[in-house]
Amino acid sequence: MYRKAIIVMAMWILGCIGSTGVTTEPGEADHEALRALLRDVTAAINAYDIGRLDGLLTKEFSFTTSDQSVLTSRQQMKEYWDTLFNGDMAPLSALKLEPEADILTTFLNDTTGICRGHAKEAFTLASGEELAFDSAWTAVVVKEDGKWKLSTVHAGIHFFENPVITKLRAAGKTMAVGSALVGGVIGFLIARFFPSRKPS
Repeated sequence: MYRKAIIVMAMWILGCIGSTGVTTEPGEADHEALRALLRDVTAAINAYDIGRLDGLLTKEFSFTTSDQSVLTSRQQMKEYWDTLFNGDMAPLSALKLEPEADILTTFLNDTTGICRGHAKEAFTLASGEELAFDSAWTAVVVKEDGKWKLSTVHAGIHFFENPVITKLRAAGKTMAVGSALVGGVIGFLIARFFPSRKPS
């Protein structure tokens, strides 16, 4: 009788431990939550809503933007945003971000995952000119207070293939052609007004 009681007690304890498992393997529900997180982050950025973005980031975070600015606090994010869009010297008047994940999030454990993808970034300059960039990004997501949030994001554009470099290349060709034309004109004028003398 005593042995049976011990066996029953042991089984009851093991059953309780199993039913209250400390960790839960991430599944499709987590992937859906992360897809929603990506949509919410995109909407917040495109709406210039830093307050909304704040709630989608972990308490401690690191956000490296496409121009390689590193933001690690809410205040830095606000100042960065103000520099881009507010004030007489602000370079931008609009921004549209369209990110897509290239892979499903890889979970390192039940509260941490990594993902990567690409994005189309459309900028409207204060002058009205529009520039479109293709970028790549990597993100670390963390489940904090029961919700998936962004912990680390690093984005970047191709150093040699982007609209700015294309314009510089075009400007360089134009300057080269212009220099050749100017040189030709100057050579013509020199030959016209200062003809070489024949040896006597």
